[in-house]
Amino acid sequence: MRGGIYVSIRFAILPLAVTTESLLLAAYRYAAMSFVEFGPAGEIAVVAVPLFGLLLTYAIMIMEWRTKLLRHECLERGIVLEVALSNDQGLFHRIRLAPKPLGVATQTMTIRVMYIVVYLTWLILAVVGILT
Repeated sequence: MRGGIYVSIRFAILPLAVTTESLLLAAYRYAAMSFVEFGPAGEIAVVAVPLFGLLLTYAIMIMEWRTKLLRHECLERGIVLEVALSNDQGLFHRIRLAPKPLGVATQTMTIRVMYIVVYLTWLILAVVGILT
C-alpha cells in the first residue's frame, strides 16, 4: 500500500513543482519587464517573487526528500519480508540491486540536481532584484 503512495506522491510532486516554478518565473518576468510602471510595488515584486520561489523550491525539496525516505522504508520492509519467506530473488531485492540508468545516476539524484539548479536560479534572481 505505501509503495503505491510513494509512486503517486512522487508523480504528483513533479508536476506541482514544474507548474508552480513556471508560474513564478512568469510572474518574475512580468514584474521585471514592468518594473518602472509598477513603481514601489515593482521593486518589491522583483525581490519577493524570487524569495517566494526559494521558499517554494525548498518546500518541494523537503517533500521529495520525505518521499524518498518513504520509498526506502517500504523497500527495507519488503526485503525483511522476503528474507522471512526465504526469497532472496524477490522484487524488493531486485529493486535494491537494480543498475543505475546508463551507469551514471539514479532518478533521485537527477531530481536533486534539478532542484538545486532551480534553487540557485531563484537565489541569483533574488540577489539581482536586491541589487537593482
